[in-house]
Amino acid sequence: MKKGFAPVLIIILVILTLVAAVIGLRFYDQKYNNWKEEGPPILTKDHLASLPSPTTQDQTANWKTYKSDKSGWQISYPGDYRIINGGKSCAIPGGSPGDENTFCFFSPGFGPDNNFSDLGFQVRTESNDEPVKSQEALADCTFLKEEDCKQVIVGNYIKTKKFLYTYVDQGITEKQERIFLLSPSKEHIITIEFNYRPCEKDVTSNCLKQEDYDSKSSQILGTFKFL
Repeated sequence: MKKGFAPVLIIILVILTLVAAVIGLRFYDQKYNNWKEEGPPILTKDHLASLPSPTTQDQTANWKTYKSDKSGWQISYPGDYRIINGGKSCAIPGGSPGDENTFCFFSPGFGPDNNFSDLGFQVRTESNDEPVKSQEALADCTFLKEEDCKQVIVGNYIKTKKFLYTYVDQGITEKQERIFLLSPSKEHIITIEFNYRPCEKDVTSNCLKQEDYDSKSSQILGTFKFL
């Protein structure tokens, strides 16, 4: 390399660097001005859908599971619930005592001492004597008001409907929800029936808030499966 060429090369490199810096600053300045005028970018539904979902802990992971090999189903429940198989003690307000194919799952606060204020549910197995030929037919609730028949997912794979009932017992309002399920063999009908006392405007104790009931009952239904 000639002796006089090196300084020239250095000057050219310096000029190119300055030009690149000027172009970069102008590009940044343009983007910044656009951001000030238009505001920050808005996340659309498509953007949000593409984001990874946060990991949520399965709140039913430490629950107990009851399995009925005879009737071919299983369901999970909170560990402090008590199980009763049939008899007079296996009954919920507005219902009749269960037989040997009926199992009651009662929370600690569900009982006469607390006006059945907490959550209790019953799983009953009966023969399909009619016979009902499909889950859709079993979930036909045309005889109820539209607001008393809602869609529900059982076990994360059975799409059906739940029947809602409200009644007053000795001046206390009670609510029931019933879900009827057709067994895979179509020989049995499984009825899952929830019972609770909803909180009213003038009642702050011995009752269950609607949102608490919806959350707990949905979790319980999500654990149901046929064997």
